[in-house]
Amino acid sequence: MQVYRILLQHSPVVQPLSVDEAFLDLSSLGFDLRSAEVQALVTRMRQEIYAATGCTASAGEWCVDTESTLVHVCFARLSC
Repeated sequence: MQVYRILLQHSPVVQPLSVDEAFLDLSSLGFDLRSAEVQALVTRMRQEIYAATGCTASAGEWCVDTESTLVHVCFARLSC
């Protein structure tokens, strides 16, 4: 639950896939979604998850859907 709270602080749309995996829609954040800002945000979320829970989180590659401008970041393999 703590992890999802952290993810929701950074994205208004978090789609849980399982107990340790989620997709985030980052399209509404207002920066170039193909820039290094996305990588920096993902790194920050991973650090916050570790600081709050002691669990590491890996983030899969994000994909940009050019038709709808949605960006999804997959967080998976939480390890405590």
